[in-house]
Amino acid sequence: MLKILVTGASGFVRKPLVERLIDYGHKVVAFDKRRSNLGIEFIQGDLRSFDFDDILGDVDIVFHDQNLFRD
Repeated sequence: MLKILVTGASGFVRKPLVERLIDYGHKVVAFDKRRSNLGIEFIQGDLRSFDFDDILGDVDIVFHDQNLFRD
């Protein structure tokens, strides 16, 4: 089992990715600026001002696909 961080996790493209990773038995951490009911560990924040040092220490893989141009 891998611990995987997914940025933009509640988005249209990433939400199915999160669900598939969970189905494969991985622990998924969702990062997004919008709250979502994904039923997993969720970190709310903005990429432009968030310090990832504290959470990346035990993460094995990052899927980074969060958009910056929408509010």
